[in-house]
Amino acid sequence: MALIALLVALVGERFVTRFQEARELAWFPGYADAVVNRVPARLGAWGRLLLVLAGPVGLVWLAQALAADWAWGLAELVLAVAVLFLTLRLGGLEERVDAYLAAHEAGHIQEARHHAQAIIDAPIPQDAESEAGEVAAAVLRQGMGRVFGVIFWFAVLGPLGAVAYRLSVELSRGPGSTASALGPALVPLRGFLDWAPARLMALGFVLTGNFEQGLQAWRSPAAEHGTDLAAENHALLARVGCGALTLTPDEAEQAGFPASGGAGMVRSARGLVLRSLVIWLAVVALMTLGGWLD
Repeated sequence: MALIALLVALVGERFVTRFQEARELAWFPGYADAVVNRVPARLGAWGRLLLVLAGPVGLVWLAQALAADWAWGLAELVLAVAVLFLTLRLGGLEERVDAYLAAHEAGHIQEARHHAQAIIDAPIPQDAESEAGEVAAAVLRQGMGRVFGVIFWFAVLGPLGAVAYRLSVELSRGPGSTASALGPALVPLRGFLDWAPARLMALGFVLTGNFEQGLQAWRSPAAEHGTDLAAENHALLARVGCGALTLTPDEAEQAGFPASGGAGMVRSARGLVLRSLVIWLAVVALMTLGGWLD
């Protein structure tokens, strides 16, 4: 069932243009802000975060329990497809990358910077080459937040896991006041949720890119991030991504993309994400056939 749900949802979210507002979860930032403002501060960041997630995740858990073994598994399949359709966002990432590349190659600098801002979701560098490097690194991070994290937690916990992961991502991108109030809990939670997907994604980079340089980059000493597991996850993706894209060993050892790769590096990073996705969908298929995954 998991494989069928994933394939149907990936095809659907790529080609079905309706329900875009629902898929953006535009209601959630307002809901999270309202909960945070009404919950006593004495509960702390963890208490507030759990209460924010409890409502939507609880509803999905209830639906998952009610759908179990109903109509010969059809209800579970429909629920899984619906949840994955709402939580996966691969198509949106591809559209943004295509728009950035088209504007960059046409020489429309301001339009390219606009699309770069949407991909990076942070302040962008002033020069075009550094901008392309930041966009390439952001494509890898977005691939984890939009696709791999959702798939991993769906495989582990079902629809409940996919929803919990997607909501944690939305909270990270939410209004400043909400992110600030929940930050002491949200940052370590995102680091924990992304730890396994980041490493599986990096393994996919190694298997679908330059194996030797990718593995060397993975084994190379990493910069110290202290207790910031989220930063460590992002640095690993950038480092292994550089190696898998056959950049120089010195570049591959850095926790970021070089400034000399240009827009072609963005296209290569997108291809690396898609090839890694194909690898892990094949793994899901084998696990399903072997009976290790429902």
